[in-house]
Amino acid sequence: MTHHFFLTPRALFVLVADDRKQNTEFDYWFRIINLLGRETEEEKVRVLVVLNEINHASVSNFDIGKYRRDYPGLYIQTWEVDFSVKDGRSDGLSTKVEEMLCHLSHVGDPLPRLWVSIREELIERRMQEPHISLRQFAEICTGKGLKREEDQRYLSRYLHRLGVMLHYQDDLKLDDFVILRPQWAVDAVYSVLKDDRVAKNRGRFTEEDLRGFWVGYSAEERSRLLSLMLKDKFEICFPSPGYGEYIAPHLLPSVRPDYDWDSGKAMKFRFQYAFMPKGLISRLIVRLSEDIAGEGTLVWKEGVVIEREECRAQIVQRKTVKEGLEVLEVEIIGPERERKFLLRQVISEVEKIHEKSFRHIAFEKMIPCNCEYCKGMKAQPFSSTSQLQQYEREGWDQIDCRNGKLKKVLVKGLLEGVFETDRSSLHSRIKALIGEGKVDEALQSLGSKFPG
Repeated sequence: MTHHFFLTPRALFVLVADDRKQNTEFDYWFRIINLLGRETEEEKVRVLVVLNEINHASVSNFDIGKYRRDYPGLYIQTWEVDFSVKDGRSDGLSTKVEEMLCHLSHVGDPLPRLWVSIREELIERRMQEPHISLRQFAEICTGKGLKREEDQRYLSRYLHRLGVMLHYQDDLKLDDFVILRPQWAVDAVYSVLKDDRVAKNRGRFTEEDLRGFWVGYSAEERSRLLSLMLKDKFEICFPSPGYGEYIAPHLLPSVRPDYDWDSGKAMKFRFQYAFMPKGLISRLIVRLSEDIAGEGTLVWKEGVVIEREECRAQIVQRKTVKEGLEVLEVEIIGPERERKFLLRQVISEVEKIHEKSFRHIAFEKMIPCNCEYCKGMKAQPFSSTSQLQQYEREGWDQIDCRNGKLKKVLVKGLLEGVFETDRSSLHSRIKALIGEGKVDEALQSLGSKFPG
């Protein structure tokens, strides 16, 4: 879940295959590099695969042609070594790395001279201390001639994006916490998640536990590291209803809690992925944690039930039985107008995760068939939203039932079965504005639609 803090764009990725069991997981790593290692679709990502032959026994039959075909956006090269002997092959590895680094797209781009000297001082400074205050960062910048606060903050954002340091300017608790050594923060988080006591306690830990995990850290450091783990940052844990206790969703049990649920009465929707990165459902659980039903008990490793007003939503990560596709399945029970409003909020949270952490992720929004035959079925056939909208734009009023039945289904009926009409959309907007205390703005919206 912390991959996107060190799998940054504009980098050279080196994959070292050094596993005698040949469990190299190349497929996973190429997918995650392809997803996180680029800023734009056009950008080429350079990857060096180092094949370590232990005592001249190859650990992997690496098919470079296959991966080059599967990932045209990656520039893949290989280098064979045997680290168990000194045969000269490993001596050329550093030269190969330097050669590939020199061909990264941004190498040679002009940067302000002040930025280079500031970065060099920050790198020297992190040898002595893992973090500094915003005032200290400003003093370093000012001492090098970068005096305006807006210029200093712009440089901070640039270095944060490159992974040179971490600085969350948009968070008041973390704005004064400039992390010069990102690995220091990652190691602190891992020390909690890897602790056997947290795993045995099903992902639960207390602030008292943190004092034991983070020996040698000040109270202020512990508070800020905990803030990094919460919503809107690393999205690794959330506060439980018990005071001073926190839960890491990915360490929860996989067994679904026992509760009543009638899928036949639920409105259904799903996000469908060609590749779902690890931790996506955990991040979503953290974002929705304030509304977990059953007083915070209806949550498990692969799913959660949330409750808002008169509706309940069940969100589960799973693989479809027939196709083996990875999906986030959303089912909502409650009054029709209210459940559409809740669905829109869930979709918004998932899309925020995509935008923040997985900007180039490929997915489809899927809507189930609601014809008389399919409605209420446990395994309804789904159609992609983008395809239905394309049908609508091209004037197709009806399409065939996705279950292979000789039955026509209204395209508009499928879309309106999940998404709001103009009137219900207005209702949701007014409701949201009133909930935020913006009554005057809500009245203006109503007046613009129905003058007088």
